[in-house]
Amino acid sequence: MATDDRKAPDGRLTASTRSGPVPLEVTFFAHGGGAVYFGGAWLDFGDGEKAMVCRPGSGCRKTSATHTYSQAGIYCARLTGEGEGEPLLLGSVTITAGH
Repeated sequence: MATDDRKAPDGRLTASTRSGPVPLEVTFFAHGGGAVYFGGAWLDFGDGEKAMVCRPGSGCRKTSATHTYSQAGIYCARLTGEGEGEPLLLGSVTITAGH
């Protein structure tokens, strides 16, 4: 799935922690700016896993998701809104696990 360089002005993604030993549990706090994304809003954890954080067609406001990184590495977690065309980048955060 390609993501273009457009970024929503009101979207954001923060994390409870950005680094630590593995297994590293991180709670992500996502805000989609209240927009409606026909394909939903997704949080890609950067390690091959992702989770839907806003259902398709609903106003995407504040939500959270917890994820555990079990392998050491540097990961870019990305929040995207999906609709017509390419996914819209709403926010990103870098997580360093095990370093």
